[in-house]
Amino acid sequence: MRSLLIMMLFLAQLAISSRLNAGERRKMEMVAIPGGTFTMGTRVDLHDEDWNNAALPLHVVTLKPFLMDKYEVTQGEYKKLMGKNPLATKKNLEITRKLKEDKNFKPIWPIILVGDDYPVDNVSWCDAARFCNLRSKAEGLEPCYDEKTWKCDFTKNGYRLPTEAEWEYACRAGSATKYFFGNDKKKLIEYTNYWPYEDDWYDAFYKNGWYDPNGVVWNKPMAKLLPVGSKIPNKWGLYDMLGNVFEWCNDWYDDNYYKKSPKKNPRGPEKGEDKVIRGHCFHDGDAPCTYRDCSRFKSGGAGFRCVRNASKEEKKESTINLSLIILINYYENAEADNKSLSYGGGVDITSVFDFVFQRDNQLDDFLNGFGIVDSPVGGVAGVLFCNLNNALSGRD
Repeated sequence: MRSLLIMMLFLAQLAISSRLNAGERRKMEMVAIPGGTFTMGTRVDLHDEDWNNAALPLHVVTLKPFLMDKYEVTQGEYKKLMGKNPLATKKNLEITRKLKEDKNFKPIWPIILVGDDYPVDNVSWCDAARFCNLRSKAEGLEPCYDEKTWKCDFTKNGYRLPTEAEWEYACRAGSATKYFFGNDKKKLIEYTNYWPYEDDWYDAFYKNGWYDPNGVVWNKPMAKLLPVGSKIPNKWGLYDMLGNVFEWCNDWYDDNYYKKSPKKNPRGPEKGEDKVIRGHCFHDGDAPCTYRDCSRFKSGGAGFRCVRNASKEEKKESTINLSLIILINYYENAEADNKSLSYGGGVDITSVFDFVFQRDNQLDDFLNGFGIVDSPVGGVAGVLFCNLNNALSGRD
């Protein structure tokens, strides 16, 4: 059983890798996110900040499989479809040029760099939806948005913005901690582009509520936009989920929506004035996976990434991803040697299986957190064997 499982996982990873590296691969890579059930919202014992009260109460949500962009949409990708880059202002272009030419140039304001590999920002919700439609048409898919009413047709196979529930589920990647990698804020800088010195900067540059740089000497690192994928991804291989730029979601925003959210595939309120934004920004402090905010959907600005519904073949890939993440999460959570594993950075599958087979009787509760019932074939080994066998043999 153990040798067969290892071989199946190896073949599954090889199949995924070959698809991602095929000559016809689209540059805008996507990750197959498995459907599942998770607890959405803030745990008060982990998040006691006043601004996070909108993420209460905790509530259980079940989602269908979907695909999500591995990276935030870049300035190059946006310009290719939309014909312009909203960050290519005279000021930003000048700062980008000076930083390349003058090593001694040190801006005293958060740095927005212009370049094809940097995430696009300052995009209205409507323009993000327009981008989704253009991307769908470019790939022969059905556009999701009616550009007169801005309603999203979730039955279409084209691109759209993620629902708020999809975004948080994808960000967490099976975790239940403050950040998707754990609760240790000291490690956050490895995973996300945020600004630990935001409060210090405001204290130094703002006097009586007004910006005043006169006489200020700033020797700490300045906030700076980074190319997408510069930090460590979460365990589903998604980059920059908690930093670089805020990300639009499809939902209208409501402080109290969690109190009335449906349990299956919630899509937000029917109407509103603001749209949800998630994640966080390169010139702001840290934020947990549960952080909620909003902005005017026509005049507000943010970045974004796209999602689309998973096809039958892509649902198989998401099943493989789920099996891998269960193994990796359990191995990392329970092993005593503090070995470093990540889904995106390579996994010693043999070590994982050695560990799992030794502790097979301890995994029931862990599996329940993923909505999986133990199998009579033999604990976690049986569950994963059935999942992978069904996925690779073409059965649902």
